[in-house]
Amino acid sequence: MIIANILGIFVFLFVLWHRLRQDYHFEKTFTLAFYTLTGVLISYLVAKQFFPEFWFWVESLGVLVGFSIGVIRQKMRVYESFEGVLIGLLIWLSLTFMADSVVNASLASFLAFWITVFSVFLFFFLDAHYRRFSWYKSGRVGFSGLAVTGIFFLTRSVVALLNIAVISLVGSLEGILSGSLSFISFLLLFNLSRKK
Repeated sequence: MIIANILGIFVFLFVLWHRLRQDYHFEKTFTLAFYTLTGVLISYLVAKQFFPEFWFWVESLGVLVGFSIGVIRQKMRVYESFEGVLIGLLIWLSLTFMADSVVNASLASFLAFWITVFSVFLFFFLDAHYRRFSWYKSGRVGFSGLAVTGIFFLTRSVVALLNIAVISLVGSLEGILSGSLSFISFLLLFNLSRKK
């Protein structure tokens, strides 16, 4: 797990830099990464000490807080930055699932790994084609990130309802949490599609 997390951090940093390199100086990008990773670290320590079963959600909250502070302080555009952070974190999460599936011989984690990898490929597919969608009138950046976030959490909600044990799920409460976040993501996507 340690190797998976170290590799995940390096992949996260590279993907975020690669994604934002044309819009921002590398200092801004790595400062955003620093805030986000600080949020992950603090929330990891809090989750490990007080809420071990809710580690995914506590760390997601840490990511959100760190990301928000970074975007505000660096004066970066939200959706462009969000997409860079999202794709980096999804790859990192897939490495975590893969490591857990190997260490604990967990079929559920192996399936979660493939679902996360599918989300990564879906992101890149949508990112390459979303401007061609006639119903997405605004053509604004953010479609891929919000769509993949919505689909990812909708999938987590369905898996929770099917009562499949995965290391990041928290039982019956997972369906509500993931379903709510999926709804919010699709609502933001709908709102984004209407803006000219």
